[in-house]
Amino acid sequence: IITGRGGVFSAGLDLKTVPFLNAEEQKPMIAAINRAFGRLYCFPRPTIAAINGHAIAGGMVLALCCDYRIARDDKCQMGLAEVRVGVPYPIAAMEAAAGELPRQAGRQMIMFGQDIGPQAALDWGAVDQLVPAGELLDAAMGKARELAEIPRNTYHTVKRQYRRAAMERIEDVIANQNDPLRESWLSTETTEAAQAMLDGLR
Repeated sequence: IITGRGGVFSAGLDLKTVPFLNAEEQKPMIAAINRAFGRLYCFPRPTIAAINGHAIAGGMVLALCCDYRIARDDKCQMGLAEVRVGVPYPIAAMEAAAGELPRQAGRQMIMFGQDIGPQAALDWGAVDQLVPAGELLDAAMGKARELAEIPRNTYHTVKRQYRRAAMERIEDVIANQNDPLRESWLSTETTEAAQAMLDGLR
């Protein structure tokens, strides 16, 4: 089970630092993103996201990397803001987002950066279940116990069958450091968009 603290599940990358990395600093960051998301998405056992609050950008990708997603039913915004801050998706992030979101939801969230609330997230298939905030961890533990009853090796095999193409692409990019964005991930467009968003938040 993966969860956050307080009213935030995860806001993803730090817009105060990442958009301002130089070209050489960006390369290990892309590798780290692919490893983190890839290992979670390909993890052989059941994984559950207990979305206790806002899940934005990389934070939403983190949730989408989990096999089952439970969110609180209030005060929770979810979205993939990468396109709005000029940050293209490394391979593992895109494979998880595109693979887990139904097509219409993916188009709205990935291509347009649409933020949605809990009910829309459930209706769009971005989460599997909504519960009151005070029941979130109990619900996640209950689901974990349920999924733990599935034979372990069979779960691993079926998960790999279901996600084979995405997993193989992720594993290749991790092993060979060949993400197409490695040489041109962030740009001046990124720094300008990130700064504008930070100014708006202030």
